[in-house]
Amino acid sequence: MQVYQILSAYAPVIKKLFLILILLFRFVQAQPWLDLAAFRYHRIASGDDSVYSETTWANGELSMPVKIKEDVLIVNTYFERYDFASGGGVYGVSVPIAYSKQLKNPDWKTAVSIIPRIHSDFKNISRDDYQIGGAVLFTKKKKDELKFKFGAYYNSEFFGFFMLPLAGIDWNISSRLNLFGVLPNSMTLEFKLFPGKIHTGLAFKSITNSYRMDDGSYLTLRDNHLKAFADAYFLKNIVINAEGGHTVLRKYEAGIKAGGSNSETELADTNGFIFRMAVSYRLRLDQPGK
Repeated sequence: MQVYQILSAYAPVIKKLFLILILLFRFVQAQPWLDLAAFRYHRIASGDDSVYSETTWANGELSMPVKIKEDVLIVNTYFERYDFASGGGVYGVSVPIAYSKQLKNPDWKTAVSIIPRIHSDFKNISRDDYQIGGAVLFTKKKKDELKFKFGAYYNSEFFGFFMLPLAGIDWNISSRLNLFGVLPNSMTLEFKLFPGKIHTGLAFKSITNSYRMDDGSYLTLRDNHLKAFADAYFLKNIVINAEGGHTVLRKYEAGIKAGGSNSETELADTNGFIFRMAVSYRLRLDQPGK
């Protein structure tokens, strides 16, 4: 009886999960690799005297791809933690499920995903800490070296309904130079300095996330990163990554919902330097440059 009561209580959430699974997609990075396992550590130093002047961000993930004829199913587990100079922090856990399908027209692919996740300070976790999101993405092959992507992203952020149009490219400019990404999420220019050994380049990353706090308020993190990077490949699949750059239009806000409207207070808006170190087990999906 207790199991039935639990299922009944969460029936609306389960129904919403399946509806979004039909409509939405996460696998939108358009990158020529898949990290089957990865751990990343970031540090942001803004130089001001606020409690958010020094921010560290660590995340890890595991991915399991399953080939289904010409299609691919990817189940991913993801964990992240932000720590601030004040001593406080927020966390995120998600289990994205993505399905990429080859359409009858060989020049077209589509992909859908669902992103159920918990974003909070991990104090007294309840169903109020859950978010549901995802995206849909279509890929049009212009030629083998050039593909265009478009779609939409959605997430039930704590500050409200959040949807973005997506536009991307996957362009093998030469055997050593790639441009790929989906805006406004990310864009990367990769140069294979020593193909299969050392790859370098420039990267852009945009972040908008919200986290529920124990007192019922929420914290919104909005950030954009412009970085240079270097990847060193060991034993073919082990990759050590180093990045350095600067944040752009960085803004942290505290908010609370009352009377059907949001009240938000700006906590930090100072940009700073960002550094990242990462290690991953990577599966390249393209051919190594010559």
